Amino acid sequence: MEGVLDTGFPLLYRNQVLRFLLPLFPQPSAAGERAAYANSIIHLLVTLGDPSLTIPFLVESEELLAYQFAFDLVEGGSQDFLETLRTELPQGDDVSLTNY
Repeated sequence: MEGVLDTGFPLLYRNQVLRFLLPLFPQPSAAGERAAYANSIIHLLVTLGDPSLTIPFLVESEELLAYQFAFDLVEGGSQDFLETLRTELPQGDDVSLTNY
């Protein structure tokens, strides 16, 4: 992944390689060695900038891991990408954060 990101490959080729690599990463979980790949996955998702690939990681992950993904996305994602994510995320229930 780093080799593709650090070289001057054409954008189309780079995105093809990154889309190929994404399913090869282990699905992250809050505990265990799989969480170590979370930063690489987020870096890859931010680089691709595709909400349809990113939303499943936010919706289907364990709650704490989803929060970590969200924080990492805010740190590394562009405003346009984040706004698209916000509008395309499914509406959740009305659970208030004051309950935590």
